[in-house]
Amino acid sequence: MRGIVISLLLAVWLHVISGMPQEGAFLISTEFLIYWYIFWSAMLGIFYCLLMLGLFSAAKKYKFHFIKEIDVSKLMLAAGITSVIGIIYFIFRQMLLIGGAICLHRSLIIKNSGHEWDQNYLVAALICILIVAGTTGKSKNKIKNNN
Repeated sequence: MRGIVISLLLAVWLHVISGMPQEGAFLISTEFLIYWYIFWSAMLGIFYCLLMLGLFSAAKKYKFHFIKEIDVSKLMLAAGITSVIGIIYFIFRQMLLIGGAICLHRSLIIKNSGHEWDQNYLVAALICILIVAGTTGKSKNKIKNNN
């Protein structure tokens, strides 16, 4: 959600300080938002893959003998299933963020006589944002309630 705030500040700066029309500021700020989400998706994806690779290589290299009743292969299976679920959640969330930003960018159609809003793209962007906010909000509430 930081990207939305930065994009909003960029649009305000372009319109108020630079004197750009609202439509142009909207298009530039939503295009910035698309690239923001693509960049952070790639960075977080690379970090997540390196983290999982490091954890699996450490688990394979060192033999765990702290609990004799639990086999290391069962721990690895549990870690693998958890990481696959995390990767699926991460990919789904990032696809919704990027897709919502693209829909938001395409919602404004500039014509010779002015501009026009495509409501289908606006609704799709709103749905993407609400799904991401809903899934993120649930996990934050669970963490707050446990503490």
